Amino acid sequence: MGKLVLSILFSFQAMALSPDNIFQDDYTLINKIVLSKPLRKLKFKPLPTNKKFHSIIQDSKKRIGKEFKIPKYFLSNTKFWFDIYTQYDTNHVIIHDKDNLSFVFDVIDFRQLTHAIKNKNIIYSLQATLIEDRIAELRTVFHRLIKKTHSYNEQEKSILNILKKNHIRIPKNKIKRKRLFTRLAQNLRSQTGQKNNIVQGLRNFQAFKKPIKRFFKTFDAPYELRAVAFLESSFNINAKSKVGATGVWQFVRFIGKHFMRINKVQDERLNPIISTLGALHLLKQNYKILGRWDLAVTAYNSGTKHLLKARRKLGVKKPTLSQVLKTYDHPHLGFASTNFYASFLALVHALSYQDELYKLKYPRSIIRGDYNNLHVYVSHCDLNPKRFFQILKKSSEDLRYFNNHIIKNEIDLPKGSIIISDINLTNKRFSRIAGQKLRNLYPKNYFKYSGKCIR
Repeated sequence: MGKLVLSILFSFQAMALSPDNIFQDDYTLINKIVLSKPLRKLKFKPLPTNKKFHSIIQDSKKRIGKEFKIPKYFLSNTKFWFDIYTQYDTNHVIIHDKDNLSFVFDVIDFRQLTHAIKNKNIIYSLQATLIEDRIAELRTVFHRLIKKTHSYNEQEKSILNILKKNHIRIPKNKIKRKRLFTRLAQNLRSQTGQKNNIVQGLRNFQAFKKPIKRFFKTFDAPYELRAVAFLESSFNINAKSKVGATGVWQFVRFIGKHFMRINKVQDERLNPIISTLGALHLLKQNYKILGRWDLAVTAYNSGTKHLLKARRKLGVKKPTLSQVLKTYDHPHLGFASTNFYASFLALVHALSYQDELYKLKYPRSIIRGDYNNLHVYVSHCDLNPKRFFQILKKSSEDLRYFNNHIIKNEIDLPKGSIIISDINLTNKRFSRIAGQKLRNLYPKNYFKYSGKCIR
């Protein structure tokens, strides 16, 4: 891969100096080079496993509740996602079988590419092209293996060795052999590493760790559930998906409006504190309906409807998720749900052993306020955000940061609006919402706790 990148860069420099190309942009030139040259033939290399996985799943420090131990059914997929979150960053792309994640055929390392080129659009374009070429090359190897039964080259040997290590017997029967290698060719999928995103998410989480941990205790919810936010967004405060899912917990608008205020002036999905309270309400509801955390976590992604149908079909009051997935066939479950819960379990273990895995050193935080003392308040009066933040800026430099759900500073917020503060706000104009009050109402209904406005 290193030689290929250097070849591309040298070709790029030569083309850029050509009179015909002097007015073309970098994006066009590099695309022309890559698209005109096939990916260099390299030996396929399987994914090296994080050596700490097997010791961490034993949970020797007793940091993980028994309901979140890894069932045998999810072990292989959990191992794959553990590597994605702890071993490989966004410079690495793993090519694997989409149905059986233990079939990992190659790891593409783009580090030299990202170090040499700074334009992100060019990098994405190059990566996409190289990944497509690599998958096409793998498919060609699979199709050759349908008919080829001896005199294998290095590529073919490496593929056969991967299958052998995963206890896949290569059929001698022509029809069965064709079926096997055709399915493998069709099932190829690429997955980008996520380690650096998780590391950044852990840094983001530091500012909100104490209050969020307090909320989990208030809701009597397992702290392991914080992994859902890392799974959904890597705890990226500004995360927004193509379908409009927003914030660290990735609430879509329809679901989010059940729990939080979402309008042109404020979107409480953006606030890690408020959205965590909304997510805790949702997760606890799922648990109440389904009776198990493996089902409740899966329902966060797929909803409760099909899980309830599967439970009725099984005739078991509290079936395990593995029982459901083995017996209930529906597009909303199966592959997506298996991987959602397996990746959740991988993150539960990675977050519980983050010091051993990531060895993070937190620099001086961008948050200078007392974020250990963050509390939820509801206003008694209409509130002008711009004026409010200016008045209290000397007392709390980061008050505006803690209230990123307020989109428009200039428009007055109505009585009963939520304010997150690291300083004590006067009880003449604000009520602190804590303890059971947080559990009794959804955040969008905290306005019911607002008192008389005293100016």
